[in-house]
Formats: sequence, structure tokens, C-alpha cells
Amino acid sequence: MNKVKILILTANPRNTDPLRLNEEIREIEAEMERARLRDQFEIISKGAVRVSDLSYALLQHQPTIVHFSGHGAGEDGLILEDDNGQVKAVLTIPLVELFRLSKATVKCVFLNACYSKVQADAIYQQIDCVVGMTKAIGDKTAIQFAPKFYAALGHGRSFQDAFDYAKNVLQLDKNPEVATPIQQIRQGAANLFPSISSVNNLLPFSPHKQQGKRLVLVLTADINEMHKPLVEAMVAHLQKLSGDSSLTLTSIEVGSVKLILDGSDEGFARIESLVQCRQLNELRGFPIEDVYYIAKNIQAKQSKTFGGGDSGSAFYARDAEAAYHEPRLFDLPASSSQSIGNISITGNSNASNILQGDSNTVSQNINHSTATSSDLQAVIAALAQLKEAIANTDALGSYEKKRTKGDVDFIEEEVQKQRPDKSGIAQAIAALKQSLSGVVTLAEPVTKVAELIAKAWMV
Repeated sequence: MNKVKILILTANPRNTDPLRLNEEIREIEAEMERARLRDQFEIISKGAVRVSDLSYALLQHQPTIVHFSGHGAGEDGLILEDDNGQVKAVLTIPLVELFRLSKATVKCVFLNACYSKVQADAIYQQIDCVVGMTKAIGDKTAIQFAPKFYAALGHGRSFQDAFDYAKNVLQLDKNPEVATPIQQIRQGAANLFPSISSVNNLLPFSPHKQQGKRLVLVLTADINEMHKPLVEAMVAHLQKLSGDSSLTLTSIEVGSVKLILDGSDEGFARIESLVQCRQLNELRGFPIEDVYYIAKNIQAKQSKTFGGGDSGSAFYARDAEAAYHEPRLFDLPASSSQSIGNISITGNSNASNILQGDSNTVSQNINHSTATSSDLQAVIAALAQLKEAIANTDALGSYEKKRTKGDVDFIEEEVQKQRPDKSGIAQAIAALKQSLSGVVTLAEPVTKVAELIAKAWMV
């Protein structure tokens, strides 16, 4: 899948009021670095943009989103630079023509400039999603609004959702300029990532049972959280998404819960495509960690019989045609494997819970996904101490304080969830360690937080 390219163009001619354009770019980049789909995006920034640079930039980079930040002059156009760094306006009509020529790749144009609604209205003739400003917009609002728009896109949300999230940030802050940004978007406008229906349409379906391999979906879950109605709902959902009514569950492995499935080539391909393009990222509230294939007919010490009597195994490989690796799971004692009909539950679990369909069968024991109450309270207390230390230090400027506080707030919010984002927590801790490593009074509190979270099995 090609990356979504965000082309950021900025201009602040010498004879205009200075703008904090670099700070805006930095905030956008920071939001995208934290985004769940960050690997799907590429940010390209060009400063001191001249009128002559526009066409070349769009031809060279073929962006999905074009973001302009600078001055706007309403009917007189957007303000770019000439060869001497002085003001040169680009008029609306030729700007619209440029986007007409580029609309094969450009899905959204974001004009973060004063009075840019004039250009946004005109560009909307050619581009399905356009953001502009109805009047003058201050630096603070521009920097607050735009990064949150991209943060939402980076988490897989639609253009409409992204605009609404960014507006909500202004509303929560009681920003008096909340009504300044406007968006125009066509009904049915393409989103950045393919919908489930569009992925399905790419794959013509004629059921053909896969003979050589099974599909494995790895979930962030505990085996004790699996019960019959839940598992049946998961399989039914996968059948609907894949268009393969023959899709069946043959085994559940412990560790991270692994659903091992039989099905058709086409059904497998659809599920794999949905996971890879991030349209299928959870099953009934349980995040999907990975998807891959295993062989059906490799004999091994832990080989078991599933369903139709063919021989399965715990040998895993990314490609059924490749050499098979040693088991990624642990060797299980014979007593830890149970079978119910055609489904095998492997590991330390009560098989009757899944068979009987007790929807309240959820582990109340402490495991690698759940922290004790005392551990959690210790983490929260340490985070509060860290926030206080950040607020009181003179070693950080106001921007650095705001940014590090954002990482602490993220951790504090996640650790109190039933299913914390462990990857996000780890990234936030790493960011704090890096940014505060040179501040002696803060390095120790960060280390303490990291140790307490590790103890609580959060990461």
C-alpha cells in the first residue's frame, strides 16, 4: 500500500508579519509520530515557497494532501514569495487550475491562512475535501487546530472526523476563533484508507478451500476471556468480512490468544488485506496484533487433530511455501491441551467455559495484561509527582513543558483503561526519557514511572 503523502508548503515573506510556521510543522510531525498509522504517512515540507515552486512540488511529490500555511489576502490570493523573499500573491483562478491538473492524486487541500475561504470555495470545484479560514486566524489557533486534524487522520479517521476532532479541541479550550476554520467535503468522498467494501470488491470471490495452510489471527487477550458466544460472534464477523461462509475456527492457542482458522484462499486474502490496511484492527473489542499462516500437514511433537482429521501443528511460518520455523509458542505439556468437538483449546484454560457459553467468564486473576490495584495506584502517584516536577522545573521552556506533560497525560489515561495501549505507553516513556535525559531532577522520576509500569505488567 502506497504511503499517504502530506505536502506542507509554507511562506512568510520578509515584508509580512512573522508567523510561527516551524512550530506548526513540528507539532504536525509530533502528532503523526504518535499516531497508530504513522508508518502509512510521509510528511514533506517546503519553506519559503515561491509561485514558481508550486507546480513542480505537486508534480514531483504527487501528494495526497496539500497543506499551505502562511498569509492569506482573501480576494487578492494566497501570499507566497518572489525570488527576493518579498510578497507575491498567487491568484485564485490559476490556483484552481493547478489543482484540477493534480486531482488524480490530491484528495484534500488544507489552507491554514487568513481569509482563505475564498480559495477553499474555488478549489472545492476540483478537490473533494477542502479546509479554509473564514477570517483572520491567530498563530495560536492555527498551531492548535491543524496538528489535531492530522492526528485524527493518523488514527485512521475520515476527513470529516478529523475536522470535527480538531474543532472540538478548540471548543474544549474555549478558543474564541472556533468558528474560523471551515470544511467543505463531498458526500462519498474517498477516505485515506480503503473501506471494507472497497477491499472486498478488489478480490473476486469463488470459494476454494485452502488445502495447504491455515490463517492465524493474534489477539491481545487472555484465554480466560474467551467464551462460546464471543468466539462464535468473532467467527461470524470474519465470515461476513471475508465473504467466506466456509470459514471455521479449528483451534485457540494461548499466549496472546491465537485464533487458527480454516477457509478459502479468497477469504484468507480478504482478511489479510483488511488487517494490513488497518480496516480490521480488532475483533469484538480485542486488538489484532498480527496475521500470518501456518502449515496444516507438518508433523511435530505437539501435533494435534483438528476438525476433519487432518494433522495440525504449532509450527508457524509467515509463508506456507517457505521453510518452517520452530514453534513460536512454548512446548505445552499434554495435560494443558483440551478438545471440544472440532475445536482445540491449547494451554492452561478451562475448556468448559468456552463450551458452555458463559458470557461472564472473565479472568479476575492478575496476569500479564492486568495490573493490581496497588500497582496502578503507585503508577498514578508517580505520574502525579512527575507532572509536578515538570511544572516546577526551570530547565524546560514552556513548549517543552507542554509537550512532556502531553506524554505524561497520555500514559496516565492509558494505564487506567481495561486494555491499555502498551505500545503507545512504551513510546511515550521512551520519548520522556529522551527529552528529559539531560535534566537531573526529572530523569529519576521518569525512571521510577518506567519501573512501576513494568512491574504492573503494562509494558
